[in-house]
Amino acid sequence: MSTKVCNSCKKIMRFQDTHCKTCGAEYKKVTPKWIVACAVLAALGFGVVVGMDKNRESDKKTVLQPVETNFSSSNVVIEFNECKGRVKAVQSAVVGTQYKSAVLVDTDIAYMARICTNDGSVLITCSASDRKMVTTKSNDCPL
Repeated sequence: MSTKVCNSCKKIMRFQDTHCKTCGAEYKKVTPKWIVACAVLAALGFGVVVGMDKNRESDKKTVLQPVETNFSSSNVVIEFNECKGRVKAVQSAVVGTQYKSAVLVDTDIAYMARICTNDGSVLITCSASDRKMVTTKSNDCPL
């Protein structure tokens, strides 16, 4: 014979009873909250994993397509610290002139600075993982 537990007084009831004999409360089957929480977390986790693959594919497409058509780019293989030093030297050379300069990224793995010129700007990027310095010339200066 199967049993169930009253939700109000927590006393054991017979399986066929619809009301508790002790407190008179009606028995309602309740799904435990931890099961609901696990199901929600599993659904969210699955959605994130599936969504990440789609985002990676769209990121690859975005990287491969140039954003603006009026620029030219070149790259040189160089150690990260040497690259960063060269960029800082160029920035210090234009301090006090009419040319604007700004550091956009300064981390242990990447350094990026933009220097405005008479006819646009130069974006210089240093990458520790690639060991490259990428110089991109553009017709505008958003600084």
